[in-house]
Amino acid sequence: TALRDILATLGSDTAAAREIDALWREYEDNETPEARLVHDLDKCEMLQQALEYEQSDGKRLDSFFASTQGVFTHPQVQSWVDEIRRRRRPAAQQ
Repeated sequence: TALRDILATLGSDTAAAREIDALWREYEDNETPEARLVHDLDKCEMLQQALEYEQSDGKRLDSFFASTQGVFTHPQVQSWVDEIRRRRRPAAQQ
């Protein structure tokens, strides 16, 4: 995997490699507030990209928006997502 390659490059038993590995596991486990924030930011960025693709290509990417409905936990990120969704709606529906 990419993580294994990164850790090998650093020297798998170095302090830096152990720290990166621990941080990756924390992110993957999604049990800390920081990990949940990063997951929220990742999904928010995906929605922003989907909106930009919709606007540039004239396509609807409904599945991206549907897959993230109700999953955000951080209030600030949720407010950004609300704004992305608002911008996505046609002017007649606003």
